[in-house]
Amino acid sequence: MVQAVSAMLSRMRNRHRSAKELREDTRCLRRIIRSEPEPGRRILELYFIEKCPVDDIAIRLDLSPETVRRHLLRAIHRFGEERMS
Repeated sequence: MVQAVSAMLSRMRNRHRSAKELREDTRCLRRIIRSEPEPGRRILELYFIEKCPVDDIAIRLDLSPETVRRHLLRAIHRFGEERMS
């Protein structure tokens, strides 16, 4: 699962994108983060904004790494759905 998250994020970063697309992606990700209930919101903030690794997030929030990954995968899935619409 970690590899799936890493691969998807890598593809998202490496795609040639316009400044407008990057701004839209940023707004979309912020909307997703704001809409998440806790602890999902904090997980997304730590991962996407503060660039913390999954294991560090799990320790800081007293959660299992699997729980952190599930929240990340759900957010990434929502991001993909919202960007496609």
